[in-house]
Amino acid sequence: MSIFISIASYQDPLLVSTIFGAYNNATNKDELIFSICDQSDNPVNIEDLTFEKQVRYEHVDPVFSKGPCWARHRAQSFYQGEDYFLQIDSHTQFLPNWDVLFEEALLKIEAEQINDNYFAKPIITSYPRSFKVLDFDKGLI
Repeated sequence: MSIFISIASYQDPLLVSTIFGAYNNATNKDELIFSICDQSDNPVNIEDLTFEKQVRYEHVDPVFSKGPCWARHRAQSFYQGEDYFLQIDSHTQFLPNWDVLFEEALLKIEAEQINDNYFAKPIITSYPRSFKVLDFDKGLI
């Protein structure tokens, strides 16, 4: 089960924390594909990631940004037929085993499918809970 994780980021200091949070808290790390449109003054050094081959990254100088929908489109353009598509904010935090929980929720929806294929392509959406950054320099969230 491959999960395409689409991230549009504008000058977000939590982008790296989001990437590592998603990767480190996933059960099936090898199944994650990150697609990132990073509109920031300081690009992420993707080459330093041990999972670099799972990251499709584009850096855009924020001066040339054309807004959040444009950046989401740029990130979505890296989609290559992965099983699932997950669009998140660049400051999202993840629970342990989030990918397994994600798949279980989708399978539950598919199991309740009505004969007319109403749930053939389910969408799961939510408004994430807020959080406080305790010590940004130490990466404590």
